[in-house]
Amino acid sequence: MTISASLIYAWCSLHGYAPVPQCSALVHLAFEESGLRPGVISRRGDAGLFQWRDARRRALVRYAAWHGRPWTDPHTQLDFMDTEWRAMPGSSAFFHARTRAAAYYGFCRDFLRRRAC
Repeated sequence: MTISASLIYAWCSLHGYAPVPQCSALVHLAFEESGLRPGVISRRGDAGLFQWRDARRRALVRYAAWHGRPWTDPHTQLDFMDTEWRAMPGSSAFFHARTRAAAYYGFCRDFLRRRAC
């Protein structure tokens, strides 16, 4: 199943994310990571919209089970991402970013934990 970018934008607007740059950056990164397919699992075992791996993937599955929803549900993944992201120190720069590029880079570096973004 592929979701539409508008689903992420709608979720963002309900959760206090600015359409530009934060929502735009999240849509772009989710597309790059998973092709907007919440049920996708990579060859390495990374799963979901933002390709959680290892302990973070297991935490996503536990979070979904706790809420009585499948881990493949896009709203569950977005809710989990939000909970996880807001607890990370790097999220402050993301929420104060003035450009999509700055928001993209901050999320990529601090949430996805990639060195090269």
